[in-house]
Amino acid sequence: MSKDHKVKRVFPGGNTAKGFYSFFNYITGDNYTRRYIIKGGPGAGKSTFMSGIKQHMLEQGFEVEEYPCATDPDSLDAIFIPEIGVALLDGTAPHAIEPRNPGITDDIIWLGEYWDKKKLMESKYEILKLSKKAGKLFKTAFNHLREAGIVYDEWRSYAQDAFNEEKYNIALKQVMEDIFKEATQVSHNAKHSHFFASAISGKGIYNYTDSLMDPTYKVYAFSGMPGSGVHKAVGRIAQEAQELGLSTQQYHSPIDVNELDMVIIPSLKCVVVNVSQVLSKNNSYCDNKKIEAHINFDNCLDYRTIREYSRDIEEAKKRFYHLIDRVIDFISRAKAIHGQVEKYYVDAMDFERVNAKRQQVLEEIMELAKIND
Repeated sequence: MSKDHKVKRVFPGGNTAKGFYSFFNYITGDNYTRRYIIKGGPGAGKSTFMSGIKQHMLEQGFEVEEYPCATDPDSLDAIFIPEIGVALLDGTAPHAIEPRNPGITDDIIWLGEYWDKKKLMESKYEILKLSKKAGKLFKTAFNHLREAGIVYDEWRSYAQDAFNEEKYNIALKQVMEDIFKEATQVSHNAKHSHFFASAISGKGIYNYTDSLMDPTYKVYAFSGMPGSGVHKAVGRIAQEAQELGLSTQQYHSPIDVNELDMVIIPSLKCVVVNVSQVLSKNNSYCDNKKIEAHINFDNCLDYRTIREYSRDIEEAKKRFYHLIDRVIDFISRAKAIHGQVEKYYVDAMDFERVNAKRQQVLEEIMELAKIND
């Protein structure tokens, strides 16, 4: 068993131009030993509950996958211990989760059992008022995010008008031949996961792309403006890997969830990554990595057309980033009000009993770990 305290971080959900989008089902897939689905109000201790168990398992030398909340990356939405197939998940909205096999492979932990309902009811109107206000701010944030998606469509449309299909196909064919030249063995048990490596949060843009790239893997770095074909190329490679029966880890764009910013193919020990991600100010993902090839898909564009639209492109970029800043501001304000709601729940919670429940669950997990030795 490894003792390197390894933690993998990805976002299981995202604030996107289509609203909140969830990939929670991919945390465990169908192959798991036990899922603990934690439910309770804001401030009831769900994230702290998971964090305490995560820390203990790391100290015991287990690898832990950590799934932060896209809205507040300091808070956990889930953890998964792949070696023993055990997950703990926040089962509340907007990613409500229900047990598949209650009492057998899935258990619900109801933290509402440990709060003083009478005390909460004393603050009923304040809680309802604050919750309504936070909800309005979140709604406004998503309205702005939806508008940012529309502006993003305009931004990439200029490159699409200048797109040279022939040049693109030649460039993509060459790199695909290199990536898949050693893909000889087809697996009928291939697994594919879908997550977000980045998130639009109330604390700004968070991006874990670099940390997900194994330094020993070959890196195929793709760059290009939106609409140049860079996302299309990453998606095409992911599709080819799936058709060949190769397991993949696919990471989606929080602007357009249908676009991929990165695909990792473990059996080929390679990463294909968009190094021109519009939501990252520091696209230095390939620093200290083994770069196999760097393809700039802007070379597949007609620069006369791009020059013709240069002013419109710059205007679209400005509007896009202005809207993203507005989204971050509204989420931040909503989270601040949500924090006031949490205080009422914190004051009503019996955390000694919550901690006792966490210890009980930890003991159950350690028993499962012994079974899996």
